[in-house]
Amino acid sequence: MPDYSQAKPTMAYAPLRLEDYDISPTHGFLPSEPPLRRLPDPYYAPWEDVMDRFNQYLLAHHIRRLVRKMPVLGTDKLATQAEYRRAFSILSFMAHAFVWGRNGAISEPAAEFLPASISVPWVAVAEFLQLNPVICCAAVCHWNWQVLDEEAADPMDIDNLGTIHTFSGSLDESWFYLVTTAIEAKCARGLNAILAATVGAEQDDIQQVTLALHQIAYSLGEANEILERMYERCDPYVFYWKI
Repeated sequence: MPDYSQAKPTMAYAPLRLEDYDISPTHGFLPSEPPLRRLPDPYYAPWEDVMDRFNQYLLAHHIRRLVRKMPVLGTDKLATQAEYRRAFSILSFMAHAFVWGRNGAISEPAAEFLPASISVPWVAVAEFLQLNPVICCAAVCHWNWQVLDEEAADPMDIDNLGTIHTFSGSLDESWFYLVTTAIEAKCARGLNAILAATVGAEQDDIQQVTLALHQIAYSLGEANEILERMYERCDPYVFYWKI
């Protein structure tokens, strides 16, 4: 009987590419380029005009009135993935602000229905991005950051990042989002190392596997260091009771 114990698989191994799964080799689950800060087509000005003074409108209890006045805009003028992501993020902010944003009456309950001006395009954009129409990590962290100094030694360092939008306008809320954003960026090294480890294992390259595992461990260590900084600028009381 033939001895198959030392036999190698005959199927050719095709190395995986992060890009094939919409993952950036340099930024991990973040987009490789900073998210759009405004939709370029003036057709979407009604959305962007609200977002220009979003915090002020929310503080003054004007959000519901403004959202009800907005026209029902289509999504056919969104031309790129970045534009769809921007649309999803701002529609998410407006939708949740509408639900919880009091319209001048403290006793007014949370809204149980969204007007068509928000719900129709939000659902369409969510379907395009294969997401549910609800605010999520992608909306507030992955697609809601900006680089403060593009010439910095590490542009994606947490101290060089800012949020584009928040509900409260507070430092605490921004910092909470940015900790997640910075972790995602730092973990790109680990994602690349995982692929390198699989290639090394396929090729029986112990040195490559060992190096990749060290890189994964280093990446996780960086992520933990960033997470431990959460309390620097995000007060638990503010987060749980104000945000």
